[in-house]
Amino acid sequence: MGSLINATEMFHAQQQIDIRDEEEREARERVKREQDEAYELSLIADRAKEENKRAIEQQKLNTENEKKEEELRAGVIACVVCFALY
Repeated sequence: MGSLINATEMFHAQQQIDIRDEEEREARERVKREQDEAYELSLIADRAKEENKRAIEQQKLNTENEKKEEELRAGVIACVVCFALY
């Protein structure tokens, strides 16, 4: 009878160790998932920021090109008017 009680106690002790180990494993996996999610969100934010930066830069280039075209047109018109006056 003593060995049965002893075996039961050992089983329960091992069971508690197994439960604790499983809880620790689950906690590690949860932390890893949270870190992975945070990393992915960070990548998404970085991509969005970079895309926004590119869009702003492209808009600046477009504005500069439009301004140069307007200046060129104004110069051509001035030349035509000057030529017409002579």
